[in-house]
Amino acid sequence: MSKSSAVPLISDAGPLISLAENCLIWILRGIENRIIIPKGVEYEAVIHPLQINQYEFNAMRIKQMIEEGEIEVDPRDMRKRAKEIMGLANQLLFYRRKPITIIQEGEAEVLALALERGIDTVIIDERTARLLVENVWQIKEYMESRLGLDLDINNKVAKTIEKLFSDMQVLRSTELVIFAYENGFLEEYGHGLDILKAALYALKKSGCAISTNEIEEYIALLKSKGDGD
Repeated sequence: MSKSSAVPLISDAGPLISLAENCLIWILRGIENRIIIPKGVEYEAVIHPLQINQYEFNAMRIKQMIEEGEIEVDPRDMRKRAKEIMGLANQLLFYRRKPITIIQEGEAEVLALALERGIDTVIIDERTARLLVENVWQIKEYMESRLGLDLDINNKVAKTIEKLFSDMQVLRSTELVIFAYENGFLEEYGHGLDILKAALYALKKSGCAISTNEIEEYIALLKSKGDGD
């Protein structure tokens, strides 16, 4: 299947930045799905960091993938629809009647573009944005543990969000790396599960919301299957 016929994936900035930081952005060349980003993500992952010495080289790596056609920038202006999604999401939880911010503009643009184009898979590493799609009802417990506060949830908004994203699923940068490992893309670094484990921990350190337990459980599962011996 060519990239032109495979189902596209819409990515947030975080996964691309994490892959670039760990010299893994090149694995996108081996994925048959086209990676699409909204203009807001291009600004966050490429245009803005190109102006900052500390982040310029990572931005160059992502820019190269755009120039090669591995990442496509959608030209649509999604700011209006993104603000509508932000307005909805950020009225989900309250502390003493004050709304709690759930998602930022870049993540909202990703979700808006996915809805606009009828694409059902997005790549997002940030946990609250992922929960918004995967299980909106879990956000309350997660944010309470994160903030140490007792929060109120707007059930009507939760049901609206649940319906809005009912056909959407989320991948993380870690899933892309697992795919790369399973298809032999990481063999240039060596063989065995230590390569995958190291890559997953590197992504965790770069900001991907994956727990130590998730990593260890996945590695144990592959060991039990006899993979990567």
